[in-house]
This record gives sequence, C-alpha cells and structure tokens, in this order.
Amino acid sequence: DLVGGSHVTIANESAFDFEANQAFSISVWFKTTAATGYLVAKQTDNNLTGYNVLLFNGQLRVELVNNNSGIKVDTTTAGGYS
Repeated sequence: DLVGGSHVTIANESAFDFEANQAFSISVWFKTTAATGYLVAKQTDNNLTGYNVLLFNGQLRVELVNNNSGIKVDTTTAGGYS
C-alpha cells in the first residue's frame, strides 16, 4: 500500500536474482508527472550488476547491466509510456 508513500523497498530477496541465461519478466503499473526516475531497480553497489526500469527525460528505459556496461533499451518518443 503506497498511500502517502512514494516507494517500496524490498530487502535483497533471492527471488529477484537471475542469471543472464534465464528467462525473466518485469511488469509495473505507475502514474507520475516526473520526467526522470526509477520504477524498478536491482543493482549491486560494488560492480553495478543488475537491472533497471526507469523514466529518463520522459522516455521509458530498460537497462540490463553487468560491471557498468550493458544493454539499454529506450522508447523512441517522449511520453511513449502513456
């Protein structure tokens, strides 16, 4: 329940860990007026390995990162998530 809150924090839950060769899916419902911000994020602090779903300058972005290099997938138009 996010009434009055802005985010949910889940401890380092192993159910959200997977390897590069494993299938996965992420879904999120959101309503925001912000142009930039994380919607879903799981990254290690030491080597930036993980995944993110975020808004960046009004565009939906998905990042799959391993050791601070990786794949970024952007929408092609601002507001593409509406």
